[in-house]
Amino acid sequence: MTMALSSQNLGSIGCALRTAVVLSYIIWVAVGAYILHEGRVMPGKLQYVATKALPTGHRLHSDDFTFSPRVPPGERSLLPPGADPIGQYLVREMERGKPFGASEISSAPIIQVGSGNVKRLFPLKGQPYLADTLNTNSHVSVCSGSCAIDNARVLSIVCGTATPADCYVILEITKTDESNLRDNVEYKLILRRN
Repeated sequence: MTMALSSQNLGSIGCALRTAVVLSYIIWVAVGAYILHEGRVMPGKLQYVATKALPTGHRLHSDDFTFSPRVPPGERSLLPPGADPIGQYLVREMERGKPFGASEISSAPIIQVGSGNVKRLFPLKGQPYLADTLNTNSHVSVCSGSCAIDNARVLSIVCGTATPADCYVILEITKTDESNLRDNVEYKLILRRN
């Protein structure tokens, strides 16, 4: 028993298949639009969560925080201007796991010099890797052959551009330490592990 398909039957089957494909596409687009709308990051609602204890004035790096809601690393460049806090500074101390928002960060460094001490700026020319290694409350020695200053506290790292070659470290030193420094000497900073 064979059944011959008439052109009318073939037309009906073709119409049903086209309708199913079009409906599937419309549903797929609607679901995609919903996911994009719900997944869109609203800068006013974006928060950060500290991944470790961070001191006041800390210059933020990508491993210092996570986004809440989550933003995949590959999509950070798609955030609105100012929504990614990398390179900005905390205005107050932050505990591990504590959420913080735009009101707790600043584009200007937060510098707190201890009583009786002074701040001194040192270029990181020749040592650009230190821009991502040093941060607030790190300790360094300032050397050129021998060390003029031992165990100075880092107050902040300041970068003029996105490249570490244009960065400076601001140190908290005593007035005695300051008198040990000589003009026209290129000093190197040595990280101290305390």
